[in-house]
Amino acid sequence: MTDRDSLDLTTSVTWLAHLVERFANIRFAQASLPAGMSYARANLLLAVAAAHADGTSARMVDIALDLGVTGRTLTTMVDSLEKQGLLAREVDSTDRRAFQLLLTEQGSALLPQLQSELNQTAQTVLAPLADADRVVLARLINRLIERDTP
Repeated sequence: MTDRDSLDLTTSVTWLAHLVERFANIRFAQASLPAGMSYARANLLLAVAAAHADGTSARMVDIALDLGVTGRTLTTMVDSLEKQGLLAREVDSTDRRAFQLLLTEQGSALLPQLQSELNQTAQTVLAPLADADRVVLARLINRLIERDTP
């Protein structure tokens, strides 16, 4: 395999991953959810819930890293979810410059529906794959995600 072939494969794989995510976003947008609820905002709410459940940080900077978004992008999403009454910010007790994210009662009540819709979206995306192929795909993606990077 030449360097050119390697570059084409990498570009192709990353492009295909982008298309899969785009398809998932489109499918999720068809769900019966509150106005303004997007795939990204649903994942934000679930990330905050997971951070509190795991006892890890729900600081905005840490959630932004977990989701792979910029601080500005996260702030825009948090502003919207706050206006909907689903999320709240409070000053971090150990660093007054930072904010912790908290689910409101309304946000917590929405979690089961969001998780269900995300699961249905995943089922739709993966529908063409046999169970054995899904296992292989999950194993390969986990290998990419969990590898040590310099």
